[in-house]
Amino acid sequence: MNATNITSNSLNTPKGIVLDSTDTLYVADNNNNRVQHIFVGYTNDTTVAGNASGFSGSTANYLDFPNDIAIDSYNNLYVADSFNSRVQLWLFNASSGITIATGGK
Repeated sequence: MNATNITSNSLNTPKGIVLDSTDTLYVADNNNNRVQHIFVGYTNDTTVAGNASGFSGSTANYLDFPNDIAIDSYNNLYVADSFNSRVQLWLFNASSGITIATGGK
């Protein structure tokens, strides 16, 4: 993948989706190693977890092939970060995640 060609609205193998209480869509953008937040009626989306450039990694502010997501009533995001064998909690508006479960690598 050429991460330099990634734009905010170019999804690559979306895997998991979830709607929040305002019907805003969150998408696990698997091959871009990020989670996108899409407002109803807008054509652009925003990266809310992972690196917007699409690069993968194992530090707290990166993801590596996120497969599924969930959101709680506080808009905190839970990400199944598959290639890092962990579940990351991204608190609302956080710039990095917190590992809450891991299978180890």
